[in-house]
Amino acid sequence: MSSFADALRRPHQKRLYRRIMSGPLLLTRPSDATRAHASGVNPDRVLLFGNGVANGWGARTQTQALPGELAQALTERTGRGTDVDVVAGVDWTIENAAEVIAGRDLTGYDAIILLIGVSDAFQLLPEQRWTAGLVQVLSELLKRTSPSTGITVMGIQPISTIGVFDTEPGGLADRWAERLNQVSWQVCEGRARVHYVDPPAANLIREPVSQAGAEATSLDHFHSWAFVQAAHLAPYLDAQSGVEHPARVSRNTSQSRQRRLDALWKTHLLEGPPEPRFDAIVRRAQQVFGADGAAFTVIDANRQFNKAVAGFDITEVPLERSFCKTTITTSQPFVVGDAETDTRLIEHETGELGARFYAGYPVEAPDGTRIGALCVFGGQPRDPDSVDIVALRDFALAIQDELALTVAGRTHEESRDPSIPFAEGRPASPRSSVSV
Repeated sequence: MSSFADALRRPHQKRLYRRIMSGPLLLTRPSDATRAHASGVNPDRVLLFGNGVANGWGARTQTQALPGELAQALTERTGRGTDVDVVAGVDWTIENAAEVIAGRDLTGYDAIILLIGVSDAFQLLPEQRWTAGLVQVLSELLKRTSPSTGITVMGIQPISTIGVFDTEPGGLADRWAERLNQVSWQVCEGRARVHYVDPPAANLIREPVSQAGAEATSLDHFHSWAFVQAAHLAPYLDAQSGVEHPARVSRNTSQSRQRRLDALWKTHLLEGPPEPRFDAIVRRAQQVFGADGAAFTVIDANRQFNKAVAGFDITEVPLERSFCKTTITTSQPFVVGDAETDTRLIEHETGELGARFYAGYPVEAPDGTRIGALCVFGGQPRDPDSVDIVALRDFALAIQDELALTVAGRTHEESRDPSIPFAEGRPASPRSSVSV
């Protein structure tokens, strides 16, 4: 600690923090899919990990919160699509974050942004413990990511900018956040692929106090965070946008059959009748592409099951006649201009639908497993270059968002419980002092 007086204040800060967080916190936080997207081809994939602003306090959807703002800001700078996932927990600290990361497959991300430390700074965590925790987190991230993945450590914002804490600007908590940021910069310096970035200026990130407060309608602080992050990340992502870079190679590698079946089982898509929400998306895709047919398909153990269809009424296709089984082997679109001449399909039958033209985009379960595809097709050949890949991806993402809402609905109580931040089979973080 910086002084004996500060050491005496630390127990008081911890008690105050627990009292604040155990009281009626009136802010909302996103309850939809833990991801956001921006339209475009060759999408970059970014993970936001941590707490504080990553939790999206005050926003109802991830599109309104930091993931949505960051996705749009990056796409505006790169001209490519962007997928931003968020993994955040209100009870995470620098000392338990490494345990949350352990066991997760992070190899497919082009960049990871670490946002953590608000509660640590407010509770005046000693810098030796902060250093040890940060070193452990970075070691885990470096171990679990691809050699091309950039890791950004965002500085802790001034605690006085977070309305719920009601602290004085420049007070003890603000000074301690600044001190931990200095330590973070020193830890990041010299580590390959790791960069420290200061938070936005304090006057740009004042967060709402409560839903009833005057500031509750303003979500501008998410835009400010996204602007700083995008300015830092965009040049790095541009340099890593080639298909040969390890992160992209990783996410374009075939996933195991068992992983797909496990993820598919959790979605419950093989149960029940057709669902209007999927039917509407598929019908719209058929109309936009002027296709003979369109479908949302999932690949089971030995068949292609058409969960939603437009233009035909076949619900199952044997795998040997499935274009979609090829689509799910990578995270990229699969377009066949003419099935009769495409050399990739020498042994492929055109199937019961007699399709010669096909365009499909993989659909992922909430955990990132490719379980099926959104596809359009027709009996006449088409020029593959005429296919609007951006629109095709947007329809696939619309399906993914609906799937995420399904899983979130089934785990409603868990997702509302801060001690269980992951849905369906994901490990909760260890309990400790609560964070925001």
